Amino acid sequence: MSKKTKAQELQEQLTWTFPHIGKDSPGQIEKASKYCEGYKAFLNAGKTERECVKAAVKMLKKAGYRPYDRKASYEAGDKVYYVNRDKALIATTFGRKPLSEGVRINGAHIDSPRLDLKPNPLYEKDETKLKAAITQDLMLHAYMLTQSGIPMLYSGDEIGQVNDYTYKEDEDKKADSRYLHRGKFPWYLAARNAEKGTLQEQIFSGLSRLEQIRKERKVFQSDAAVYTYDVKDDSILCILRENEEERFLGIFNFSDGVRTAWMEEPGTWTDLWTGEKKEMVNVEIQGHDFLWIRRKKEA
Repeated sequence: MSKKTKAQELQEQLTWTFPHIGKDSPGQIEKASKYCEGYKAFLNAGKTERECVKAAVKMLKKAGYRPYDRKASYEAGDKVYYVNRDKALIATTFGRKPLSEGVRINGAHIDSPRLDLKPNPLYEKDETKLKAAITQDLMLHAYMLTQSGIPMLYSGDEIGQVNDYTYKEDEDKKADSRYLHRGKFPWYLAARNAEKGTLQEQIFSGLSRLEQIRKERKVFQSDAAVYTYDVKDDSILCILRENEEERFLGIFNFSDGVRTAWMEEPGTWTDLWTGEKKEMVNVEIQGHDFLWIRRKKEA
């Protein structure tokens, strides 16, 4: 056997080597096997984070632990646990010695054996509803961008971030419904902006296009005249903007059905969204859709 190096000798002095139970303590094999059966049962009951937490809570309750109450007072020896969003768990037994003498903390992560699939929410499976939702989202943003002033996008708008109801699980936040729109930003969805055809790409590219159109047209500047335009249908809002160079109409259908904007505007107009030429006489607008259209004024 070759002589050990100084590094190997130092390692033996400073570190602890796990014993091989089969070689060093063969009498404990049966006891270890029984323990493993319990561990296997726990793994079988906890195939996901939430199932693991649920199984652990059941074990804690059996051992005398109770849910932690922020308003309660505790004494040495009391056992409590706290569940965070059904996916994480903290449990403690209040000690008798002061913190100055140290604490013992045991930490572990839930490592549930499973497959993590690429997120693709079920609501995206209905192509018709998805398309309608994207159309409505862009229509509402187009309405906002039609107004004078400086438009603002809330963080998450650019990728169609949905409401986050987890704030209801936080004692400090659940009374304030504003947190519904203040969820953690889903960067994994933002990464899909470049994937052609995804919800995120359609919304992001659509908003970018609206912003670019607004930036290029002087009729959106603050010195333009702005009016509401009566189209004889309460489901449709029409806004007229004009300056010395052009006349612009923003028409927004706030109903889910096809509606007609009753009007008779002379001349040929250009759809700023599609580039198509249109005659603005009694124009049909699809449900939750919009029209950004302009006509150059005659010299």
